[in-house]
Amino acid sequence: MTVKSIIKVALCLSILGVGAVNAQVIAPGHYAPAVGASSFEAVLFTINADNTITTTQVNNIAYDNVGNALAQREDTLVAVINNSSNTVASLRLTGTNIFGFETDGIASANYLNKPGWGPTGYEGPNTSFTWSASNKNTGVVNFTNGLAAGASTYFSLEEAPATVALVTGSNVTPVPEPESYAMMLAGLGLFGFVSRRKNKCLASQR
Repeated sequence: MTVKSIIKVALCLSILGVGAVNAQVIAPGHYAPAVGASSFEAVLFTINADNTITTTQVNNIAYDNVGNALAQREDTLVAVINNSSNTVASLRLTGTNIFGFETDGIASANYLNKPGWGPTGYEGPNTSFTWSASNKNTGVVNFTNGLAAGASTYFSLEEAPATVALVTGSNVTPVPEPESYAMMLAGLGLFGFVSRRKNKCLASQR
């Protein structure tokens, strides 16, 4: 194979994403990629159509289960799937020391090496955390621009979460129906029509 052919193959593979460094491949039926000792999420939060949340313990494998002492194997890979018709902004989580972040989050150099995901290294795609340094047992995971209906994402925690709940208030944004868009456009059209008529009347009186 000539050098020119090798370059062409490399370009094709890069376009297709084959062999990409740190590519996140998610197994069918799951919502998080392999991280460390975890082949997929250990905990799955499913936001149901009625806005209740089902927690599924997929497995008990901590992704830092390799090369650490037994007492240090606790980091948990969490996935969220939104099966409701709403866009969800955030979830409140509780659990022993779940926000006691160290240096081995999924985005750290030891795992997926995605420093741009967030300052703690435990963030996943389009996620961030809000918690108090004085209480590492409760906090909020925020979804950047909201987790849309049918969308999923993942992140990590220092321990396995115990409870999850929708944050009350502005966390759930209803997805506008097509009829709502139609009414809004009709209203804007009517407003424009009235404004033009008013301008014409004012012009004729001058």
